[in-house]
Amino acid sequence: MVAYDGYLYVMAPNSHVYYAVINADGTVGSWNTTTPLPQAMSRYSTFVYNGFVYILGGGYSSYYTRILENHSLDEWQPTTPLPTLRLGLRTGANGNYVYAMGGYDSANYQSTVYYAPLE
Repeated sequence: MVAYDGYLYVMAPNSHVYYAVINADGTVGSWNTTTPLPQAMSRYSTFVYNGFVYILGGGYSSYYTRILENHSLDEWQPTTPLPTLRLGLRTGANGNYVYAMGGYDSANYQSTVYYAPLE
């Protein structure tokens, strides 16, 4: 789940994606469906950067999409995956960089931090 520009976005493990307005009193408006993920995914991490939603980890695939003016999402596009399998990792963006930390590699919990420039 991520929040951006007054809206909440939820990516479900079954590939469904929903969004809703965050009202001034903190409640959430009616849920709408938008462009589904290209595949079912779980144990991934999501972040927003410069009007784009990114999904990393949860397997070997990573995706991003643009948030449209009507607050729905454009088609998901593949992006560079992490160099190793990571489940349950944490991600965040700072400046022009994304950071991916920790996670499980299907055998052990890891403390590795990866980073890459965002374009």
